[in-house]
Amino acid sequence: MKDSFTLNNKDAEVIFNLVEIYMLEHKYTKAKNMIKYYHKNHKNLITIDKDIEHYDNKINLFEEFVKTQLLFKKTA
Repeated sequence: MKDSFTLNNKDAEVIFNLVEIYMLEHKYTKAKNMIKYYHKNHKNLITIDKDIEHYDNKINLFEEFVKTQLLFKKTA
């Protein structure tokens, strides 16, 4: 997946998948950084089979989850 990002770092699906993988691996800081990248490059992102709104909704949901996990990590 990281190779896919290297080849096409403006593909919303690739960014979305990386965020999802980082979350599953409990790498919340990496997920947070990839979410920041998504927002920073939002207007230049490309999509193939889904509208950008699909990714926006998922990324926003993931962002809230990551914030919560990082908050729990700080208080633990």
